[in-house]
Amino acid sequence: MLTLASADERIRQRMVHGVLEITLHLYPDQVAVAVHDGVVTLRGGVECRSRAEEVERIAASLDGVAGVESRLRWERDDRSHRE
Repeated sequence: MLTLASADERIRQRMVHGVLEITLHLYPDQVAVAVHDGVVTLRGGVECRSRAEEVERIAASLDGVAGVESRLRWERDDRSHRE
């Protein structure tokens, strides 16, 4: 049986290595990930708003995630161009 701390670490590892690095090609110095009691906290900056929203959406979809607290910043708001 997984402890809550080890479950949090598994979520963090999946987010950092599986999602940020492999899928989205982002680096740990761009987006920091912390997980506590299943809540993922994202900090850092990305190029555009749509990328920040994508990171948040993927984090929320991971098994075991109870919520996402995003403190991500973006340099450019590209959403207004897509509507």
